[in-house]
Amino acid sequence: MDASSSLPSPAQLENGLTQDLLTLLDEQAGDANDLDLLRSDLFSGVLFGEGGQLLQSVPSVNNGNSLAAAATTSTDCTDSAGQPSSRPAGSKRAAPSKRESKHRIRDNEKLRELEALAAAKLEQFLTLTRRNADLKLRNTVLSEALLIRDVQLSTSAGRPLSTGPLPPELQGATSMAAVVRIAGSMKIVCLQEPAQDVETIRAMGRQQLLDQHRAFLAELSAPLLAFEDNPADEAAAEAIRAVLARLSALYRTASVLSPETVAVMLQTHMETREVVSAPAGHWTAVLQKLDLSPQQVAELGAMWGLFRGLMDKITQERRDLNARLSQGLAQQEQKEAQRAAANAAASAAAAASGSGGAAAADGGPFRRQSSSSGVGGGGGGAVLHHQLEVPPEAEVLPALSRNLRKESAAHLLLRGFMFGRLLSILQAARVMVHSYPWFPNATALTAAAAGAE
Repeated sequence: MDASSSLPSPAQLENGLTQDLLTLLDEQAGDANDLDLLRSDLFSGVLFGEGGQLLQSVPSVNNGNSLAAAATTSTDCTDSAGQPSSRPAGSKRAAPSKRESKHRIRDNEKLRELEALAAAKLEQFLTLTRRNADLKLRNTVLSEALLIRDVQLSTSAGRPLSTGPLPPELQGATSMAAVVRIAGSMKIVCLQEPAQDVETIRAMGRQQLLDQHRAFLAELSAPLLAFEDNPADEAAAEAIRAVLARLSALYRTASVLSPETVAVMLQTHMETREVVSAPAGHWTAVLQKLDLSPQQVAELGAMWGLFRGLMDKITQERRDLNARLSQGLAQQEQKEAQRAAANAAASAAAAASGSGGAAAADGGPFRRQSSSSGVGGGGGGAVLHHQLEVPPEAEVLPALSRNLRKESAAHLLLRGFMFGRLLSILQAARVMVHSYPWFPNATALTAAAAGAE
C-alpha cells in the first residue's frame, strides 16, 4: 500500500483545524492573549500563509509528488520535535498543552458525572428490585393466610378440610424420607388428619391437653432420633408423619373450638404446670434446631409484618373501647350523684309537706328512673317520668368481646401458617421436641425469626 494513502486530505486538514479553532473560541473567549498565541500557532502550518490566510493553491489529492513532499515535511517536523527549539520557553508551545489539559479536565468531570449517575441508577434499580420481591412475598403470604383462615372457618363449621394444590416438589416426591425434608410438607399431614370427636375436644381442659401432648412427645421422640441418625429410614419417616397427623388434628381443632384453653396451655410449664413465659432466648435456640432456609425466614418475616399490622389495629380499637367505657362509667357516676341529690331534696320536701315523694326502682342491669315534677300546692299531684338507662358496660362489652376474638384469630393465623404451610414434617417434629417443657408458641417463634423476640 502507498504510504501517501494514509495521509489526511487537505479538506480533512482544513475541517479539523477549523473545528479546533471553534472549540478554542468557545473555551477561551475571554482570554485574548492566549487566543492570539494559539491562532498564530495553528495558522503556521502548510495550509496557511502569513496573516493566517488560507493558501489558494492547495496540493491536489491526485498529485503524488505534492503528497510526497507533504509527507516529507511532516516527517521533518516529527524528526525535529525532539531537538532543542530555538523559540523562547513558554511562548508558542504552551498553548496546545493548555488546550489538551482543559479537554482532559472536562472529560474527567463528565466521566465522574456519568459514574455518579450510573451509581445512583444502580442503587435505585436495586431498591426497586428488593421492593418488588418484598411485595411478591407479601402477596404470597397473604394468599396463604386467606387459605388458612378458610380452613379454620371450615373446621369451626364442620365442613370438609381443603388445603389447596400441593407444591410440585411434593407431588413429585417418590419416598416419605424425601417428603419429610421438603419445606411445606406439613400440608400433606393436614390432608391426612384422622377424624376428631368435636365434642370431646371441646370439653378438654388444659390438664388433659398437656397430658396428651406429653404422650405425643414420647411417641415422637424415638422415630425422630432414628431418622436423624439415618435420613433414608422410611419406617421412621412414616412414623413421624403418623404421629404429627394425630397431633395436628387435635391441636388444630382445639385451637378453633377452645382458643382460651390453648392460649393458657401455650404459657404453661409442662413440668411444674405453672403459667409462666419461656426464658429469653429459648425460642431463638429452638429456631436454630430447625435449619430454616432463607426463603422460610423471609416468609416468617413477612408474616410477622402482616400480624403486627393486624395487632396494631386491634390494640387501637381496644384502647378506644376502654376510653368509651371509662367515659361512660364516669358519666354514670355523675348521674348517680345528681340522682341521689335530687332524691334527697325530694324526700326533704315531702317530709316538710307531709306528702309522699318520688319513687325509684332498680331493675338489675337496666335501671328505671322515676322523677317527680310539677308538684303543685294544695291538692296538686305528681307527674311521673320513667327513663330507661343502659349501663355503659352493656354497650361496650360486646365490642370488647369481638376485639378479643380478633386477637385470638390473629394468633391462630400465625399458628396455622407455621405448622400448616411453612414447615417441613421434619422441622415440625423438631420444634415439638425441642420446645419442651413448653408447647411450641408460633407467635414467639415468628417474632424470633423476624428479630423481634
